[in-house]
Amino acid sequence: MSALYHTNYLEWLDSQIDHLKKNDFHKLDLKNLIEEMEDMGGFKSSIESYLLVALTHKLKMKYAFDDQCKRIWQVSIDNAKDPIICILEDHPSLKIYPSLIFEKTYKRARRNAAKQTGYNIDIFPEECPWTIDQILGE
Repeated sequence: MSALYHTNYLEWLDSQIDHLKKNDFHKLDLKNLIEEMEDMGGFKSSIESYLLVALTHKLKMKYAFDDQCKRIWQVSIDNAKDPIICILEDHPSLKIYPSLIFEKTYKRARRNAAKQTGYNIDIFPEECPWTIDQILGE
């Protein structure tokens, strides 16, 4: 069972779900299942944190008028999105997670951008001007 975990993650995950539904607990790949469950919380927290940084700096880059900082903000955006992409590649079951927290995280990023720049929050749009794919794909 653990070989499947390393060769076909989605098939492994489906088999674990099937075993749980059928109460076939003796067939579970407990070592890898426990590891996956322990990692989920930490990875979700990391994704949210990195996404917050990327969105905050994206807002400052687009709406704040400090050309000297734009290059630094772009580097920060890249440094925030790269770990998100790596986590999602290593843990495909989390691929939907950034979309689930995107709106909530954008609201926090908007407040952060206003605080960090000293600008009125109304300068930054209430609705995020980008999609999650635009943030992670740029």
